[in-house]
Amino acid sequence: MTSLTKALAIARRELNLLYTEPPATRNGRTDEGWHCREHAYHTYFLLRLLGKDAAIEVGHFAICAPGAGLTSYGTDCNHAWCVTPGIAPIDLSMELSYRPTVPQLTGPIAGSGTQNGPYSIHYFKDLAGFESWLDGPLAEPSIGFLAMDVPVPDGATLLDHPEQFFLKGSEDGLLRLFGPEIFCRITMHVYKVVQGHVPPLAGKRDARSAFEHIRSHYQSSRPKIHRMLAKKAE
Repeated sequence: MTSLTKALAIARRELNLLYTEPPATRNGRTDEGWHCREHAYHTYFLLRLLGKDAAIEVGHFAICAPGAGLTSYGTDCNHAWCVTPGIAPIDLSMELSYRPTVPQLTGPIAGSGTQNGPYSIHYFKDLAGFESWLDGPLAEPSIGFLAMDVPVPDGATLLDHPEQFFLKGSEDGLLRLFGPEIFCRITMHVYKVVQGHVPPLAGKRDARSAFEHIRSHYQSSRPKIHRMLAKKAE
């Protein structure tokens, strides 16, 4: 396991604690409870703070496995993840523990052509390739990602105006109550956990308690992240 994969595994546990919910019917459709855009948001800034070039991509996913047929393709939903040079996709949101009859992931998704538990990971930038994979015979459990040409705000805009990326209503309550600073505090917490500066909260607190802890720490995270990213860009 590379140092980046280890960092992503630590980050995934913290973000899953804060954001992941059981599947539920929301707005008339099944929502897996992953909060993929929030995961992608924090993953993007974590990668940048670790000195990596990174981007957020929006597109579709499909999970193909015995007893499992989950996909955003062909629906009015989409999915979000990150990429960095040489590693695509990077998805910390996909979590299947609430579906115990489905084969389980063993860690963060970090790259195509890799194995994650029983799953092979596939990444496409062309629709024809994705559909060919989706329609092909199932030799083993597989997860596919299709990147679409969907605009994503630049890093500075994401820091100051995360509402331009988050789906309306998904984190509207946090934005309304605490402003964009709350997401910067979560990012700073995850970064410090990955760096070993503070202990993780996963396995020690529930989601509400973890959120309250983060909310009461990491003051002025937004300008700090702006400065840290500017310094790394020098």
